[in-house]
Amino acid sequence: MSNNNIQKNQSARKAHKKLVKSLEELKKYERVVLLIFGEIMRNELYRELGFSSMLNYAREALKLSRTTAFYYISITKSLETLPETRKAVAKGEIEWTKVREVTKVATAETENQWLKVARNSTQKELAVKTRQASDKAKNVSQPELIPSAPLPKARHSAVTPVYS
Repeated sequence: MSNNNIQKNQSARKAHKKLVKSLEELKKYERVVLLIFGEIMRNELYRELGFSSMLNYAREALKLSRTTAFYYISITKSLETLPETRKAVAKGEIEWTKVREVTKVATAETENQWLKVARNSTQKELAVKTRQASDKAKNVSQPELIPSAPLPKARHSAVTPVYS
């Protein structure tokens, strides 16, 4: 039996150790997948495989869900304008789930600040911070999204329906 296979009646410590190692490997492969996905998209290599778009390639050839395909496409596009984030991904300094969050809010001007926040935050903390930043940006750039003051209460009067 291979060392990576699940064994019956193994100790909790041994099972835990295998799980931790497997999760580390998963993070490494997620990073590799993101980088290769980006290369295929950037160089339009999906066309050589007979696909008209990256979305079609991701859905049909890679069997990704629509949501996952859009995540990868969106992150890949964002990484084109965020070179430091792309370098951090390539070096394995930031997980793809954190990259997903950073690319939602970072700009060329704020990229290094967001990378620092990502490196010093848990995934959940980073998600909260990016959501807050996104909400704040929407309120500044789209004032119509800011809740307005409550409307005055309407005075109710008896209205007699008119029938024709």
